[in-house]
Amino acid sequence: GGVGRADADLDHRACAHHLDSFLTAHSREAIPYSGDNMVYFLHIPRTAGRTLQNCFLKRGTPPAKRCPKAYDHLRIDVNNVPDCQLLSSHDDFSVVSMLHTDVSVLSHFRDPVDRFISAYEFAVEVAAMASTRPDNLPPSPVNPDMQKIDNIWPWSYLVPFFKEDILARRMRLMKELDMQGARDAWIEVVHPFDGDKYYFNMAKQESKWSLSAEERASLLPGLDPYNNPLVLSLEAFARHPIA
Repeated sequence: GGVGRADADLDHRACAHHLDSFLTAHSREAIPYSGDNMVYFLHIPRTAGRTLQNCFLKRGTPPAKRCPKAYDHLRIDVNNVPDCQLLSSHDDFSVVSMLHTDVSVLSHFRDPVDRFISAYEFAVEVAAMASTRPDNLPPSPVNPDMQKIDNIWPWSYLVPFFKEDILARRMRLMKELDMQGARDAWIEVVHPFDGDKYYFNMAKQESKWSLSAEERASLLPGLDPYNNPLVLSLEAFARHPIA
């Protein structure tokens, strides 16, 4: 027991030393906001940052004073004092060392477990949609400058990861369904907006509000959103190095 505690204390001191060395070499304190200096919004993913950005920060900053979009990469000249006052991105605090000395930093936080689960849900949702659309889809004609989510960290890593997993699992499941003759099956669907429940048959491309007794015999069981054969489970994701 004593040896284990000694090893743990040694590891802790070593980690603390490395952390202090890194902070000394790479970090700098941000200064309070004066009303004239730049604000860097360090947007931690899945913390309602888009709401804070759109409803408060952007509304309080004239369009001419908003920095170019930086969620995929910085678009300002960090070697000179920028002529904008609001910069937002998913980058970490190291960006502060690249900006002018009078930058102020704003961020906010969320329970780490809730944020991890939310990131899993969001990445799976985007990957599932991406798995049904062609690669290299052209920009939206409505908003051609809109940045694709899967070009932005951490989704640039997580979306392709889950998309590949979903496609591989889908191929295996389709083969199994063909072998079992179960392609002509019904699933229960709950509408995301009004909560209405209906049934859908992909093979027939048919929807119904209710099923007959014979059709109910072909009704597939519901899926656990965090543990089902269509995608890597939440537990497996938590154990995977990419997480």
